[in-house]
Amino acid sequence: MNRLAPLRSLRRLAASSEASWSKQMSFASPESDFAAASLPSPSHTTATTRALSAWSGQLTFASAESDFTQSNMMKDISPSRSLSTSSLGQLWSQTLSFASPESDFTTSWFQSTESSPRLPQTLAEALMEEKRAVVVTTAASPHKIVHVNAAWEGLCGYSRSEALDRTLSLIQGPDTNSQLASSTVQKVLSQQQVHDAYLVNYAKDGRRFINHLSMGLLSLEGENNFMVGVLEEVQAEDVPLRMVSY
Repeated sequence: MNRLAPLRSLRRLAASSEASWSKQMSFASPESDFAAASLPSPSHTTATTRALSAWSGQLTFASAESDFTQSNMMKDISPSRSLSTSSLGQLWSQTLSFASPESDFTTSWFQSTESSPRLPQTLAEALMEEKRAVVVTTAASPHKIVHVNAAWEGLCGYSRSEALDRTLSLIQGPDTNSQLASSTVQKVLSQQQVHDAYLVNYAKDGRRFINHLSMGLLSLEGENNFMVGVLEEVQAEDVPLRMVSY
């Protein structure tokens, strides 16, 4: 008799679970009843098991695509969290809706998490910038350099005294797309808006680096007499495909 006790306990547990589960059934559809069920969890479960169980409970069965993309795992991601490009790529792939290539291409999660940093609006703001590499030039051609900060000196290798009264050709070299650089300047001047470009530039010691350059106009006493450029060194894989032109 004692040998049958575990079997009876197992049968009672199964019967209890089955009764509890059956009471949750709505009979609206097999899919909804399957997804809504919440059976008692085993007392000994791993974190992975619990995570997978929670995820499976979110399935709607509306379509394979919707269940693939609607996981609540994305809720743990904060837009302010610092992530590498590879991590962002993985997160972006989880936001695809599969409704159409166009919708996925144009409604990327990156749009809400990776906005362009604000550029200085006035000459005074540009002169106070410390963390980002900043260069200020005249708005009038040939756009001579009137200010660089310490971060720019560190990135480009030239001292402030070496850069003043020079042009940004100072950091150009064999692989620099000078036409793209010039067209970006012209767009900033003609449209009076911020524009950016990815360029290959060179430090004083000859080191080649990919520069994400953001440019805009600076106001001084109501006149846009200066331009500001914010330089950020990036890796080749960080460059959006639509902007690969260097």
